[in-house]
Amino acid sequence: MRSPRWSDLFGIDPNFTTDTEITVRRVCTSTGSRIDPPLEDAWGDLQKLRWKAAVAQVDCGVAVTVNNANYTVNGKPYPAFVVGVEGASSGPHSVGTAWAVINGIIYGAGAVRRESVLR
Repeated sequence: MRSPRWSDLFGIDPNFTTDTEITVRRVCTSTGSRIDPPLEDAWGDLQKLRWKAAVAQVDCGVAVTVNNANYTVNGKPYPAFVVGVEGASSGPHSVGTAWAVINGIIYGAGAVRRESVLR
């Protein structure tokens, strides 16, 4: 008898897929720069997180993916997300935690870049 997988224990669907990717670009202006398209309040949580992941790609060159975790608590669906980067993933995360994970990836990539310049 095999040991249960983590995804079995916590009700996470390991076969999540990326349905919709978002493409962004950084636009330089006379006063600085901005991301186009901007983050829209009307978007759902998954789309907002995928927008943030696309910003990470544009600003840092790090491919970040975000997918639904299909997480359940006591048999009921619970909104949660999986964040993946360069072949590794973590989750399930709430929206706020997933956003913070993506920010950590962005800041970490910047720290690596600064460290390599200083050497």
